[in-house]
Amino acid sequence: MSDKPSFNSPEWNDYVLSLFTNEELVDGNPTVDGLRRVTELVLGKINKTHVDIVQCPTMSNGYCCVLKYRIDILPDNDPEQDILSYEAAADCSASNCDARFAVFATAVAETRAEGRVLRKALRLRKVIAAEEAVAVPHEDALSDGKITQTQIKFIEVLCQRNDINITKYLSAAKDFKFTGRLEDIPYKSAVTVIAHLSEMQRNNASISPKFKGFEQDWRK
Repeated sequence: MSDKPSFNSPEWNDYVLSLFTNEELVDGNPTVDGLRRVTELVLGKINKTHVDIVQCPTMSNGYCCVLKYRIDILPDNDPEQDILSYEAAADCSASNCDARFAVFATAVAETRAEGRVLRKALRLRKVIAAEEAVAVPHEDALSDGKITQTQIKFIEVLCQRNDINITKYLSAAKDFKFTGRLEDIPYKSAVTVIAHLSEMQRNNASISPKFKGFEQDWRK
Protein backbone atom coordinates (compact mmCIF):
# COMPACT_ATOMS: atom_id res chain seq x y z
CA MET A 1 0.00 0.00 0.00
CA SER A 2 3.05 2.28 -0.26
CA ASP A 3 1.71 3.82 -3.48
CA LYS A 4 -1.54 4.79 -1.79
CA PRO A 5 -2.34 8.41 -2.76
CA SER A 6 -3.53 11.07 -0.36
CA PHE A 7 -7.17 10.79 0.73
CA ASN A 8 -7.91 14.21 -0.80
CA SER A 9 -5.82 13.86 -3.96
CA PRO A 10 -7.31 13.78 -7.48
CA GLU A 11 -5.88 10.26 -7.86
CA TRP A 12 -7.82 8.87 -4.91
CA ASN A 13 -10.96 7.90 -6.82
CA ASP A 14 -9.12 5.91 -9.50
CA TYR A 15 -6.91 4.30 -6.87
CA VAL A 16 -9.89 2.99 -4.90
CA LEU A 17 -11.64 1.71 -8.03
CA SER A 18 -8.48 -0.18 -9.00
CA LEU A 19 -8.77 -2.28 -5.83
CA PHE A 20 -12.02 -4.01 -6.80
CA THR A 21 -11.84 -7.45 -8.38
CA ASN A 22 -13.72 -8.27 -11.59
CA GLU A 23 -16.25 -10.22 -9.53
CA GLU A 24 -16.93 -7.09 -7.46
CA LEU A 25 -17.79 -4.90 -10.44
CA VAL A 26 -20.98 -4.94 -12.50
CA ASP A 27 -20.82 -2.65 -15.54
CA GLY A 28 -18.15 -0.67 -13.72
CA ASN A 29 -20.18 -0.26 -10.53
CA PRO A 30 -18.85 -1.88 -7.34
CA THR A 31 -21.04 -4.31 -5.42
CA VAL A 32 -21.87 -3.64 -1.79
CA ASP A 33 -19.78 -6.68 -0.79
CA GLY A 34 -16.86 -5.19 -2.72
CA LEU A 35 -17.37 -1.76 -1.18
CA ARG A 36 -17.34 -3.34 2.27
CA ARG A 37 -14.10 -5.22 1.59
CA VAL A 38 -12.29 -2.25 0.05
CA THR A 39 -13.44 0.04 2.86
CA GLU A 40 -11.75 -2.20 5.41
CA LEU A 41 -8.71 -2.56 3.15
CA VAL A 42 -7.98 1.16 2.78
CA LEU A 43 -9.66 2.81 5.77
CA GLY A 44 -9.84 0.31 8.62
CA LYS A 45 -12.10 -2.21 10.25
CA ILE A 46 -15.84 -1.55 10.17
CA ASN A 47 -16.25 -1.61 13.92
CA LYS A 48 -20.03 -1.24 14.10
CA THR A 49 -23.08 -0.77 11.90
CA HIS A 50 -26.47 0.64 12.81
CA VAL A 51 -29.73 0.59 10.85
CA ASP A 52 -32.58 2.97 11.63
CA ILE A 53 -35.90 2.51 9.81
CA VAL A 54 -37.24 6.05 9.48
CA GLN A 55 -40.44 5.03 7.71
CA CYS A 56 -41.94 1.56 7.43
CA PRO A 57 -43.73 0.67 4.18
CA THR A 58 -47.50 0.94 4.63
CA MET A 59 -50.51 1.29 2.37
CA SER A 60 -50.93 4.95 3.35
CA ASN A 61 -47.41 5.91 2.20
CA GLY A 62 -47.46 3.83 -0.98
CA TYR A 63 -45.30 1.14 0.63
CA CYS A 64 -42.28 3.42 0.71
CA CYS A 65 -39.50 2.46 3.11
CA VAL A 66 -37.00 5.11 4.27
CA LEU A 67 -33.92 3.89 6.08
CA LYS A 68 -30.69 5.33 7.53
CA TYR A 69 -27.47 3.32 7.73
CA ARG A 70 -24.47 4.25 9.85
CA ILE A 71 -21.02 2.68 9.99
CA ASP A 72 -18.22 3.21 12.52
CA ILE A 73 -14.70 2.61 11.22
CA LEU A 74 -11.59 1.99 13.30
CA PRO A 75 -8.94 3.84 11.22
CA ASP A 76 -6.06 1.57 10.18
CA ASN A 77 -7.31 -0.91 12.80
CA ASP A 78 -5.64 1.22 15.46
CA PRO A 79 -7.63 1.36 18.75
CA GLU A 80 -5.71 4.51 19.70
CA GLN A 81 -7.35 6.51 16.92
CA ASP A 82 -10.78 8.10 17.01
CA ILE A 83 -13.63 6.18 15.42
CA LEU A 84 -14.79 7.54 12.04
CA SER A 85 -18.60 7.58 11.63
CA TYR A 86 -20.52 7.92 8.38
CA GLU A 87 -24.26 7.93 7.74
CA ALA A 88 -26.47 7.83 4.65
CA ALA A 89 -30.17 7.40 3.91
CA ALA A 90 -32.10 5.68 1.14
CA ASP A 91 -35.69 4.95 0.20
CA CYS A 92 -37.49 2.32 -1.81
CA SER A 93 -41.02 2.19 -3.21
CA ALA A 94 -42.87 0.89 -6.23
CA SER A 95 -42.21 4.21 -7.99
CA ASN A 96 -38.41 3.99 -7.84
CA CYS A 97 -37.62 0.29 -7.89
CA ASP A 98 -37.80 -2.55 -10.37
CA ALA A 99 -40.89 -4.72 -9.94
CA ARG A 100 -38.75 -7.75 -9.08
CA PHE A 101 -37.38 -6.00 -5.99
CA ALA A 102 -40.06 -3.51 -4.90
CA VAL A 103 -41.89 -6.14 -2.83
CA PHE A 104 -38.79 -6.24 -0.64
CA ALA A 105 -38.77 -2.48 0.04
CA THR A 106 -37.01 -2.63 3.42
CA ALA A 107 -34.23 -4.92 2.21
CA VAL A 108 -33.65 -2.85 -0.94
CA ALA A 109 -33.60 0.41 1.06
CA GLU A 110 -31.05 -1.10 3.44
CA THR A 111 -28.79 -2.26 0.59
CA ARG A 112 -29.05 1.14 -1.07
CA ALA A 113 -28.25 2.96 2.16
CA GLU A 114 -25.28 0.71 2.94
CA GLY A 115 -23.90 1.20 -0.55
CA ARG A 116 -24.25 4.97 -0.23
CA VAL A 117 -22.59 5.18 3.18
CA LEU A 118 -19.66 3.03 2.02
CA ARG A 119 -19.24 5.19 -1.08
CA LYS A 120 -19.34 8.26 1.15
CA ALA A 121 -16.65 6.82 3.42
CA LEU A 122 -14.46 5.93 0.43
CA ARG A 123 -15.15 9.30 -1.24
CA LEU A 124 -15.98 7.63 -4.51
CA ARG A 125 -17.24 9.95 -7.24
CA LYS A 126 -19.51 9.31 -10.24
CA VAL A 127 -20.25 5.69 -9.38
CA ILE A 128 -23.11 3.96 -7.61
CA ALA A 129 -23.37 0.53 -6.04
CA ALA A 130 -24.17 -2.23 -8.53
CA GLU A 131 -27.24 -3.19 -6.50
CA GLU A 132 -28.60 0.34 -6.88
CA ALA A 133 -28.07 0.28 -10.63
CA VAL A 134 -30.04 -2.97 -10.90
CA ALA A 135 -32.84 -1.92 -8.57
CA VAL A 136 -33.56 1.49 -10.06
CA PRO A 137 -35.64 1.53 -13.24
CA HIS A 138 -34.25 3.67 -16.05
CA GLU A 139 -37.45 5.61 -16.63
CA ASP A 140 -39.61 8.39 -15.27
CA ALA A 141 -43.35 8.79 -15.30
CA LEU A 142 -44.49 9.45 -18.85
CA SER A 143 -45.17 13.08 -19.75
CA ASP A 144 -48.81 12.30 -20.44
CA GLY A 145 -49.27 10.90 -16.95
CA LYS A 146 -49.72 7.29 -18.02
CA ILE A 147 -48.43 4.16 -16.31
CA THR A 148 -44.72 3.30 -16.63
CA GLN A 149 -43.28 0.01 -17.87
CA THR A 150 -42.00 -0.77 -14.37
CA GLN A 151 -45.51 -0.36 -12.95
CA ILE A 152 -46.94 -2.61 -15.68
CA LYS A 153 -44.43 -5.34 -14.82
CA PHE A 154 -45.13 -4.91 -11.12
CA ILE A 155 -48.91 -5.31 -11.58
CA GLU A 156 -48.45 -8.42 -13.69
CA VAL A 157 -45.97 -9.95 -11.25
CA LEU A 158 -48.21 -9.35 -8.22
CA CYS A 159 -51.33 -10.63 -9.98
CA GLN A 160 -49.59 -13.79 -11.13
CA ARG A 161 -48.02 -14.37 -7.72
CA ASN A 162 -51.39 -14.06 -5.98
CA ASP A 163 -53.52 -15.77 -8.66
CA ILE A 164 -55.49 -12.60 -9.45
CA ASN A 165 -57.35 -12.21 -12.73
CA ILE A 166 -56.00 -8.93 -14.10
CA THR A 167 -59.03 -8.06 -16.22
CA LYS A 168 -61.59 -8.78 -13.51
CA TYR A 169 -59.59 -6.97 -10.86
CA LEU A 170 -58.86 -3.82 -12.84
CA SER A 171 -62.38 -3.66 -14.29
CA ALA A 172 -63.63 -3.16 -10.74
CA ALA A 173 -61.49 -0.04 -10.25
CA LYS A 174 -63.48 3.07 -9.31
CA ASP A 175 -61.09 5.92 -10.17
CA PHE A 176 -60.49 4.93 -13.82
CA LYS A 177 -62.14 2.87 -16.56
CA PHE A 178 -60.09 -0.14 -17.55
CA THR A 179 -59.87 -0.37 -21.34
CA GLY A 180 -58.26 -3.79 -21.38
CA ARG A 181 -54.80 -2.25 -21.80
CA LEU A 182 -52.49 -1.66 -18.86
CA GLU A 183 -50.80 1.05 -20.93
CA ASP A 184 -53.92 3.25 -20.64
CA ILE A 185 -54.01 3.33 -16.84
CA PRO A 186 -53.14 6.77 -15.35
CA TYR A 187 -49.82 6.89 -13.50
CA LYS A 188 -51.37 7.93 -10.17
CA SER A 189 -54.00 5.20 -10.45
CA ALA A 190 -51.25 2.66 -11.09
CA VAL A 191 -49.56 3.74 -7.84
CA THR A 192 -52.83 3.08 -5.98
CA VAL A 193 -53.34 -0.28 -7.70
CA ILE A 194 -49.82 -1.43 -6.81
CA ALA A 195 -50.27 -0.36 -3.19
CA HIS A 196 -53.54 -2.32 -2.98
CA LEU A 197 -52.04 -5.41 -4.63
CA SER A 198 -49.12 -5.28 -2.20
CA GLU A 199 -51.54 -5.04 0.71
CA MET A 200 -53.46 -8.10 -0.53
CA GLN A 201 -50.21 -9.99 -0.93
CA ARG A 202 -49.49 -9.37 2.75
CA ASN A 203 -52.96 -10.64 3.63
CA ASN A 204 -53.88 -13.21 1.00
CA ALA A 205 -57.18 -13.96 2.72
CA SER A 206 -58.38 -10.46 1.83
CA ILE A 207 -58.43 -11.25 -1.90
CA SER A 208 -62.02 -11.56 -3.09
CA PRO A 209 -62.83 -14.92 -4.71
CA LYS A 210 -64.33 -13.05 -7.69
CA PHE A 211 -60.85 -11.77 -8.59
CA LYS A 212 -59.19 -15.20 -8.50
CA GLY A 213 -57.84 -16.98 -11.57
CA PHE A 214 -54.72 -15.47 -13.17
CA GLU A 215 -54.58 -15.99 -16.95
CA GLN A 216 -51.10 -16.11 -18.45
CA ASP A 217 -52.35 -15.05 -21.90
CA TRP A 218 -54.85 -12.47 -20.63
CA ARG A 219 -53.72 -9.91 -23.24
CA LYS A 220 -55.00 -12.03 -26.16
